[in-house]
Amino acid sequence: MTYRNQAQGRMGPGRPPGGRDGAGGGRQAQPATWQPFSLFEDKEKTRIAGNLLDQEAEKWACDIYNGRGRRNSVTQLRRFFSEIRRIEKIVRKKGFDDAKPLIRMFPARAAYARGRDNITDRCQEFLSRLAVSVGDGKDFEAAVRFFEAFLGYYIYLDKTKGGAGGGREGGSEG
Repeated sequence: MTYRNQAQGRMGPGRPPGGRDGAGGGRQAQPATWQPFSLFEDKEKTRIAGNLLDQEAEKWACDIYNGRGRRNSVTQLRRFFSEIRRIEKIVRKKGFDDAKPLIRMFPARAAYARGRDNITDRCQEFLSRLAVSVGDGKDFEAAVRFFEAFLGYYIYLDKTKGGAGGGREGGSEG
């Protein structure tokens, strides 16, 4: 099949990137710019931020759990955490530089899960911000601990507030 207008950034038979002609009311999709978390108290990265693993993790867990419409699947969040643990093994065996591309893909994985309605917008933001907060091995260690604390609080909320233990709870985030 011949694609016209490829030089102008169009894909398919005369269609703009992102779908059919006129889809989305003429708006072009824009990449998200995620604000990184402050993982450390000091520039030397010797002290993890004081409230990161308790207050901040609990705040994010509550915020995401109590979000609009539906809750995120605990199973889906555990999949993301398992991926983080897999990356952590690579960091330990081969070094941070070998794992960097996998970390950089995390926002794309979150966007994919959001696009399939497996996670909420707020959860996508959390996972993406976590990934862009990582610039070196120390950042990665702190991010893993932060995600672990967040997940602990989230699972606690799911179990104590009557969650389905991994299933979705009605509707869409809308």
